[in-house]
Amino acid sequence: MAVHQRDRDGLARYAALVEGESRRCGHRLYEAFAHRAWGVLHRLEGELDPSEARLQRAISTFQRMGTRWQLGRTYAELAETTLARPDPSAAKVHFERALALFEEMGAVPNAANARQALADLG
Repeated sequence: MAVHQRDRDGLARYAALVEGESRRCGHRLYEAFAHRAWGVLHRLEGELDPSEARLQRAISTFQRMGTRWQLGRTYAELAETTLARPDPSAAKVHFERALALFEEMGAVPNAANARQALADLG
């Protein structure tokens, strides 16, 4: 929820909590969630290199786990980070990856969001 609302305080609490649990339990999914949350928080703070690094780590973990919906969501977040640079061509690639995953799964609202983001890019 904090990610969607772009709630910085909530993101910081959530990321720290989930990261701690992932270390305590060795839970890879929690690890990836934490990386994505930190990535979004870094982007909101204008820290684009750490944002991109965290999001790439989340993508790697989600890919290994085969969690396509989470992977699509993270590609969309990475696209937002590349737009903040601004790098619209890279953002387009990431939104296209997200869209392909969402369409493959039939995640209609997520696909519509990715499609709209691509349309907004031109």
